[in-house]
Amino acid sequence: MNHLKIYNFLIKKANSQNRKKLNKLNEKYIYYERHHILPICLNGNNEKENLVLLTAKEHYVAHKLLTYIYPNNRKMVVAFYMMSHFKKYKKYASSRDVEYAKLLKLNTPISKETRKKISNSLKGKVSNNKGVAMSPEQKKKISAANRNKKRSEKTKKQISETLKKRMSDERRKEISEKLKGNNNHLGHKHSDKTKQKIREKRKNQIMKKGWKHSKETKEKISQSLKKLSND
Repeated sequence: MNHLKIYNFLIKKANSQNRKKLNKLNEKYIYYERHHILPICLNGNNEKENLVLLTAKEHYVAHKLLTYIYPNNRKMVVAFYMMSHFKKYKKYASSRDVEYAKLLKLNTPISKETRKKISNSLKGKVSNNKGVAMSPEQKKKISAANRNKKRSEKTKKQISETLKKRMSDERRKEISEKLKGNNNHLGHKHSDKTKQKIREKRKNQIMKKGWKHSKETKEKISQSLKKLSND
């Protein structure tokens, strides 16, 4: 199918009718939408020769045809996606078109230039989710997803550097001192029931499928459990 030929025929037909938006009360009002024949993202302009009045349905079809003519143009894809999800177009957007628009948007790559523009536009803006507490289900899903992730050495190093920046050396040292000796220097003593829970929890962690500890780690865990039992 020659989509460009169909698109040109649609534009030619609209231009031949000498259409006008009528706003007078004594004349019948016909709803038209202004369309750029050569889209702005393809260096089109706002000159009269590059503009045509289309019905809402024609406008929708024109943008769908443009996605076939320029399949790798992200801006063209997004324009059609937006039209497929606007309420005023719902009666024209079939379920097939909505699915097509979504898949097209997902599969069309974003250029480096566009990524940079999006990044710059988001800088300094507060996220809509800021301050909104996550449900236990969401936390569980995120935890499970992170547990199964295999990170490269480069990623691990980046995470480590980020965490170091968030906490000063003095604060890190202060926390370390507080944790030494199971907090006994602060007067914190665990009850027998709490000790038993900690022992069970650590044992379960050790026995958990897929966990592999080095000999050094096993020795540390053993010493830690012995010390806890003697407290």
